[in-house]
Amino acid sequence: MLKNYVKIALRSMARQKLFSFVNIAGLSLAMSVSLLLITIIYNQYNYDRFHVGADRIYRIESFNPNAPRIFAGTASSPLPFRKAMVDQYAYFEAYTNLRSDFRREAQTADKVLDIHGLLADESFFKVFSFPLMEGNEETALRDPFSVVVTKETAEKFFGKRDSYLGLVLDYTGVGPFKITGVLDMDGVSTHMKFEALGSMSTLNSMADDGPFSDRKNDNWSNLWVGYNYFKLNPGVNPQQVAVTVTALAEENIEWAADRQPYTFGVAPVTKIAMGNMYGNELGFYIPSIVLAFFGFLALVVMVTALFNYTNLSLAKSLTRAREIGIRKVSGATRRQVIHQFVIESVIMAMLSLVLSVGILKMMIPAFNGLEIFTLAELSVDFSYGAFPYFIAFSILVGLFAGVFPALFLSKFSPIQALKGYHGVSGDAGRKGFMSNFSFKKVLMIVQFGLSIFMIISILVMREQTSLMVNSEYGFDEENLLVVELQGSKPEIVADELSKNPAVTAYTFSSHNPAVGRSYGADFQRNEDDERLGLNHFSVDNKYISTFGITLLAGRDFEPGDGDGKEKFIILNETAVKAVGFETPHEAIGQEVILNKENRVQIIGVVKDYHFEPLMKSIEPMALRFMPDSYENINLKISSANVPSAISDLQETWKTIDSKRDLKYSFLDQEMDHFYFFLGDITSIVTAVSLFAIFISCLGLLGMVSFQLQTKVKEIGIKKVLGATTQYLVMSLTRQFSMVIIISVVVFVPIAVLVSDLWLNLMATRVSIGFGVIAMALLIVGCLGLVTIVSQVIKAATANPVNALRNE
Repeated sequence: MLKNYVKIALRSMARQKLFSFVNIAGLSLAMSVSLLLITIIYNQYNYDRFHVGADRIYRIESFNPNAPRIFAGTASSPLPFRKAMVDQYAYFEAYTNLRSDFRREAQTADKVLDIHGLLADESFFKVFSFPLMEGNEETALRDPFSVVVTKETAEKFFGKRDSYLGLVLDYTGVGPFKITGVLDMDGVSTHMKFEALGSMSTLNSMADDGPFSDRKNDNWSNLWVGYNYFKLNPGVNPQQVAVTVTALAEENIEWAADRQPYTFGVAPVTKIAMGNMYGNELGFYIPSIVLAFFGFLALVVMVTALFNYTNLSLAKSLTRAREIGIRKVSGATRRQVIHQFVIESVIMAMLSLVLSVGILKMMIPAFNGLEIFTLAELSVDFSYGAFPYFIAFSILVGLFAGVFPALFLSKFSPIQALKGYHGVSGDAGRKGFMSNFSFKKVLMIVQFGLSIFMIISILVMREQTSLMVNSEYGFDEENLLVVELQGSKPEIVADELSKNPAVTAYTFSSHNPAVGRSYGADFQRNEDDERLGLNHFSVDNKYISTFGITLLAGRDFEPGDGDGKEKFIILNETAVKAVGFETPHEAIGQEVILNKENRVQIIGVVKDYHFEPLMKSIEPMALRFMPDSYENINLKISSANVPSAISDLQETWKTIDSKRDLKYSFLDQEMDHFYFFLGDITSIVTAVSLFAIFISCLGLLGMVSFQLQTKVKEIGIKKVLGATTQYLVMSLTRQFSMVIIISVVVFVPIAVLVSDLWLNLMATRVSIGFGVIAMALLIVGCLGLVTIVSQVIKAATANPVNALRNE
């Protein structure tokens, strides 16, 4: 029986070439987007599942009740949890602590490189199963000043060799570390990103004033440096451990009276990827909110294709009516007819799968090439392990696409079917305006409505991206070259680089403005006042003039202001108002208290400028003269030949530091770089929208074509009675254009409302004007009308004799 079903299905597809092409093309495009989502989920699902006993590995996470909703919590937690838990409870097979403050420079005789490292204790390999290609898991992280590096890191420093054990990396400001292990991380999927693991026992050999903060690992108040991971004994309930964690936190952590206590919980390591977004994370993964966004896009295009299939199946029922009648007269049951059409749909979906896999292979490199994923060090690989999910998904698509047409077509009575009744419209008995809302027309309205929704979203995203890239920030970012000091003395760097004739001015700073990074502190006007948050930058006495920031009141820093204990501060307008001063001039000479202990005098007030990205509102901010915190020198470049000036600066840098390369970037490019994520999202939405629009046009093409088949004799009679081609074209086009008009009326307000909702999250935003809506309507209207008119003209210009003599 199944063989006959398949044979009939293939013959039907071969006979209905237009129907088969439209549906296979539509389903394959839609399925390729969905397969990309499946591939992403499959890749992320495999994160950290290679560890032995992965289902029993958990970590402790911290939750700030006042944190932004976008972050569910913080991946780090107080390190003393380990001793308290291990000493008192028999929950654990193994328990390990990590610290994130091992990100620093390492060097050999001829190379200096930044290494993204972690400090780990000797139990690390008892919890995790990272592949150690050299070294002993029991002892690799036992001794002080031991380091385990990845194979890639070892090759960067020493080139390819048979063994790296015993070689030494000298960490700047810390000391020499001996390589005691090498990890092969090729193909390893994990939420942890690191290039080296330093032994935690090194901290016990460091002086109290050494380079690591909270060296003793016993500070319950430090939630930011440490990480707690453990492997439970079989049978232990993780919820019981979570209750214990909460109790220990309440017992040991003393929170300030004006600070709301954090809460703590445990989470399985296998569910970190594809989970919530966490602050202070150890690496990159795709969180659930991003997957939900991709899922929404895949759903939009998939629904469009499914509607398309259903619509065309109903529209072409004329050609299948007599077939159904004959089969029923011959003894076929309704269930057998349903099986026939569902199997046809599944075969159609399986054929579409072949084409969609080819499209997917072309999509993945483009997807991985997006700036947002390159910066996040994320990539999606084409995995044959996902094929069973591809096949299951295509069968599911076939079932969903075929079930309604099968139920509808199988209802035909044999007598009506043999007389030629096809019951397509579904609007029998309805007259006037309501006849426009037949089921198949509703499907087409939704299809085009989704296209309108996507196009408006694209245009709004593009305008918002353009606004952010081209807006004024309140300071001069043009021709500012940011050079990292890389540990060199600021005065030496300034003396050497400023000799270049292309350098017209320079200043030092701790951070670059408008890219989302700054220091944080508390400040208040009086001791009894509420403490307010204060962002701050460390700058020198040339910062305001070099960046072209407007000084509203008071004075700039002077060279001697940075000597000794900090005495002076410059605030922005928002900070001045936050602590109760009416005007900038009123604040000059007054004091504020930093971090409850340091009183500083306000010597200047600058006009508010966007020191953070434009999507955030301007908050209280301060400029502080703290030379020990300088990270960059900012050079004002004035040269007709910028590449030549950069080349000269690189040569000069070699005289300052022969081991390190000059690290530089232009500030305006770095600021624009921050908004690439919005451009990347726009590109993704654009690609998906093009798929959806193309599928909608294919569906409209098929529907119009099949609908016109039912009007062949009607058109022929009208032409014989004297109707002109122009009249027929206008009349038929008007009927089909109603689909587009209704789509516009229903979905334009929805698109505007949704776009306005996410725009309200931006401090600097565009307004959705008539131009955006008009452009979207023009695009959809032109594509729809071209599709309709092309088929209508073909039908209207046909010879009426051919239509009428068929009877």
